[in-house]
Amino acid sequence: MNKDLETILASVAEKTLAELAFIFSVSDDQEPMPASAALVASSVEFSGPFSGRLTLAVSANMLSAIAANMLGIDEGDPRPLPDQQRDALKEMTNVVCGNLLPRLAGTQVVFKIEAPDLVEPEAIDGTGGQRPVARTALMLDAGRAEFALFINGEVPALTGR
Repeated sequence: MNKDLETILASVAEKTLAELAFIFSVSDDQEPMPASAALVASSVEFSGPFSGRLTLAVSANMLSAIAANMLGIDEGDPRPLPDQQRDALKEMTNVVCGNLLPRLAGTQVVFKIEAPDLVEPEAIDGTGGQRPVARTALMLDAGRAEFALFINGEVPALTGR
């Protein structure tokens, strides 16, 4: 795997989770919320100067927190509905991808980002023999999130740092 890509992916993912869903990485002296064994995943495909997909898998217990924070639902209000939770996860994947691509390729290029879909959690490891070029796992105050970046063909030179 490409260490430069992993560093950029981790940075973009951490910043996007904090800004969009108010979910933060745990500090060294904090214990993360225990991650449930069940994972839920979404993936978004993109094309442009290079193509691929970004996959996000989170512990199932994070879905409610992501959706509630993104929707501005206060503590004590009814929990977000399952459809809202899944949609929030897909939107988080979409926004991370949209923030990541300019960091990789620069702001002058154009990418087409498809609508995100829910996928099997195993997709984080790759499908059809394809392996991620970058992968990162974040321990967060709401659980664990794993990101995997897949690029079709040759890994592009990083121009957008």
